Amino acid sequence: LPGNKQKLRIITVTGTGTLEQTGGFGNDEAYFYNRDAYYNCNWESAPGAAIIFEAMLSTHFNPPHSNPDCRWYFYGATTTVTHSYEDHQLNATPLNYLDYKIYAASSDIGYGLTDEVKCLEWNQNNSGIHEMQFYYDHLKVFVNEWLGSSQNTGNKKLASSIIDSRSRIVNHVTTIYHEPTFEFRKRGGVCQISDPLPEN
Repeated sequence: LPGNKQKLRIITVTGTGTLEQTGGFGNDEAYFYNRDAYYNCNWESAPGAAIIFEAMLSTHFNPPHSNPDCRWYFYGATTTVTHSYEDHQLNATPLNYLDYKIYAASSDIGYGLTDEVKCLEWNQNNSGIHEMQFYYDHLKVFVNEWLGSSQNTGNKKLASSIIDSRSRIVNHVTTIYHEPTFEFRKRGGVCQISDPLPEN
C-alpha cells in the first residue's frame, strides 16, 4: 500500500468442527452463499460460504511450515486468475442446483431464489452430497490446474483467494453467483526476523 504500509486480513472460522481436519462438512452444516452473511441456514452465527471457502483454500494450499519456528511469505509479481460460472456449466437444463462447478442460481428457474436455493447444504433434492463440498472441490481443482499448467513458469503458489458473491439483473431476471479470483505469487519461508526477503 502507499507509504510502505501493509494490509492485514484475519479470517476466523468457528463452529464447524471439521474444516481444518478433513475439509468435510457435517450433515447439519448449511451456509448461505453470500460472503457478507452473519448467520448460517440454521440461524446460528457463522460466516457465508464464500468466506469459508477462502479460509479452507488458504489452509489447504499453505499448510503450516514444517518447522514451527518458521512461516510462509509471498513475494514478487502477482498472477491473477478469475473464473466465471458461465464457463463451467454442468447441466444442459439448469435447475438452480449444482448446475455449474461454481455456485450460481437464477430467479427465472424452478421456484426462483428461495432460501433453500441460497443455502448450501447436505442432500438437497436427495443428492447424497453436500453442496459445500461440491463447490469447494471444484475450487481446489481450478487452483491445482493453474499450479500444474505451463503458465506457472515461476513455480508460484496460491497466495490468496477472493470468492465474491455477486448479483446481476438482466431483463428482470436476477442471477446470484460466486466469482472466484485466485492470486498466485512466489512463496518462501522465513525462520528469523533477520532473514533477508527477496526483492523479486
